[in-house]
Amino acid sequence: MSVDLTRRRRRQANGETAILRLLLAQKHVNPGIRDDFKRAPLCYAADNGHEAIVQILLATDRVDPSARDNRERTPLWFAAQGGSIAIIQMLLATGKVDFDCEDNDGRTPLLLAAAEGAEKAAEDLLRLSREGLVNPHMKDTCGQTPQSMAVRKGYTGIVRRLLAIEGIDLVLIDSMQNTPLMLAARNGHVEVVELLLSTRRVRIDLGDRNGLTPLMLAT
Repeated sequence: MSVDLTRRRRRQANGETAILRLLLAQKHVNPGIRDDFKRAPLCYAADNGHEAIVQILLATDRVDPSARDNRERTPLWFAAQGGSIAIIQMLLATGKVDFDCEDNDGRTPLLLAAAEGAEKAAEDLLRLSREGLVNPHMKDTCGQTPQSMAVRKGYTGIVRRLLAIEGIDLVLIDSMQNTPLMLAARNGHVEVVELLLSTRRVRIDLGDRNGLTPLMLAT
């Protein structure tokens, strides 16, 4: 990124926060107002990765950190989808969010963090699984889990963290009859294949819905 572009973006961000403060200072302004999609300003700020704006909105103590839009998506959901570590940590620190919130497709913040390769975000959410606040085994409507998303995209660090979870299912099959080993083999993720094989808990003889095994998918 060029220095000029960085400066322009910084000026734009400073302008946005200044405008937000001016608007919030006006009487009868509701920082938790919803649009036709039931999305509040906090959802948009989290979706756009605007850390300073999220901080300002949360500081008003007049917004709902768990506000859901018409597809059941929350600010934490949007932050996880964008892999914004700082925003995720700000939302978690409120103690007022649903850590395991699902959208209409059954996707949770942990699944989204795994899909985006946001390792620190996944680590923070997995830490909550030890307290029973996050379910690392949760499937979406397509049968995908945080593990299958991370395996599919080759995010070795996240896969390693998930494999350390007690009871993680390494023969988990999604709606396409894919196992984690099949996904890793199909997409050429050598390190992930090595990790899965090292557990000695995978089935190398299973086939997908077309009967293709990991060996066939690797050829």
